[in-house]
Amino acid sequence: MSLTPDPLTSMTLGQAAKELIYLVECKTCKRQARIDLNAMAQRLGNDNPLAWLKPKLKCSACQSSQFVITTYFKSATTSDAVMRKWPLPGDKADE
Repeated sequence: MSLTPDPLTSMTLGQAAKELIYLVECKTCKRQARIDLNAMAQRLGNDNPLAWLKPKLKCSACQSSQFVITTYFKSATTSDAVMRKWPLPGDKADE
């Protein structure tokens, strides 16, 4: 019996940039952000594993490295739905 690998642990940054929306919330100050996986893949290399990114994240507001990470497959949701759930700094407030 063979087990199918978890795509989040076996995906490269390049694959993730095409298929995922990666959202983080700092456990310390509660700041929320959407990680630009395209920029990360360009800067760090498309072939690096996605799992390699998580320990490198640090909150730009309080410098904490403790995060809650939420991952969405782009094919499973619309970016509008994600943006309503996770408003980013500078986004228009929901009316």
